[in-house]
Amino acid sequence: ARAPPPSGRSGAARGGAPGASMALLGALGHLANLGQLVDVGQGRAQHREQVRWSRQNYVLDAQALKIDLLGAARDDVRGTYDTYIERLDTLLLLNALLLPFALNTLQFSDEFVPQTEEQCADCVEAVHPWLATLWVYLVGSCLVLPFWSLLLLLRCKLRLDSWLQETLDELQRVRRELLQPEHAGSDFDFKSGGVEFVAEAQEQVVGRLCTFIVNNQDLFAELWTGHCAPLVFCATRLLWSSACGAIALTGLMFWIFLVNRPGRQNSAHAHFLVLLLIGLGAPFLYFLCNYCRKVGP
Repeated sequence: ARAPPPSGRSGAARGGAPGASMALLGALGHLANLGQLVDVGQGRAQHREQVRWSRQNYVLDAQALKIDLLGAARDDVRGTYDTYIERLDTLLLLNALLLPFALNTLQFSDEFVPQTEEQCADCVEAVHPWLATLWVYLVGSCLVLPFWSLLLLLRCKLRLDSWLQETLDELQRVRRELLQPEHAGSDFDFKSGGVEFVAEAQEQVVGRLCTFIVNNQDLFAELWTGHCAPLVFCATRLLWSSACGAIALTGLMFWIFLVNRPGRQNSAHAHFLVLLLIGLGAPFLYFLCNYCRKVGP
């Protein structure tokens, strides 16, 4: 018997199977393309996020650079002030040590104070009245010279304190200007001018801070050379003079004591006078030799 022919429905099913497969493959291709588009969108969003964070990091680095430069400027100002103020503190301390010595002359015993002719007719200061005059001048110089030196040093210190206060106030104004949002950098700066514009703005900030440091150093050099250096020079010379006067006063009083000792005298006062003259003359000879060496051929 012959097999029955295939029905039309089963043939149509066999003919529609390849079309459905092609449609499914097309749909999968569209889905793949859609996934690629999603990946591109995600990559673009990530790139924009990275750019935004890079700009933010650049702004933070610029702010940190400004803060570091401001701190360096402040440290430079403080270092300059401390370097020179230490010289004044040393001189002030030495003058403060010499001034009480002159005040202590009021507490010396009678043996170390020149006597009048009525008190001691045989004393060396009664025989040679100019010794009492010399003693009075030495006491007066020990009182006055440290006082003048202190006044000059305090005047110089006040000038340096004024310069420090003005410089720190100006630095504070510069800090407020540079750390304001319009100077900090933003996305608008990148969009409007680009990276070169922002870099140029940061270079201007660095240049301004460097100019601030240089200008203040020039002002300090002018202040020190024109006003403080002469005061320190005079104060140092007065300090040397008061120190020499204090040594001469002490030596004179002790020499008078040795000469006026009762009983059989020896040559102790002569030996003491020789040692005193050598001790006072040695520094002057040293400075004289150095001066002659400098001005020599």
